Amino acid sequence: MKKIADKPLPLNFYRNKQWLDKLLVTYTSEGSKVSRDILEKPLKYLTRSVENVINIYGNFPNETCMLLQQTIDSTYVQNEYFNSIYRNLKSVAEKQDNPKIVILADSLLYIRRLFKKEERFLSDNFKEEIEKMEGADTAAKFASFSEMLRKITIAHVRKIINMILGSDEVITNP
Repeated sequence: MKKIADKPLPLNFYRNKQWLDKLLVTYTSEGSKVSRDILEKPLKYLTRSVENVINIYGNFPNETCMLLQQTIDSTYVQNEYFNSIYRNLKSVAEKQDNPKIVILADSLLYIRRLFKKEERFLSDNFKEEIEKMEGADTAAKFASFSEMLRKITIAHVRKIINMILGSDEVITNP
């Protein structure tokens, strides 16, 4: 990964509401296969999670990029991300009695779960949205829903990493 200056990101670098609106317009516009009510909830949490990571760790852009990149890294074997990164962050949060690190860890884990298409997590949290998907049965609906969220997650995280890597100025609009 390209190393950038360790200059903190501007406070208004990422605004989840603006990004949520842009993502919803992009992926639910006329002619798309999915409606706004299917994507709004998961994308709201995705953009909020990215905003949490940037707001909590944005003073360290290189590390922020690394943390975001790890959420969409396919080289981790099953449960390795959870056991090595998530648990370590939670442990640090407990030792330092720092609730912001808990939020950071949970936000990163949310992004990771979208990327990994974790069936139980997605089924528990987005049952109504999955039911609204087109498909012959629940398995087909889940497969379509989870793959769509995975692709959106990858594209969005890569976009934000690229913005951080190239950010010399305040970026207020997505």
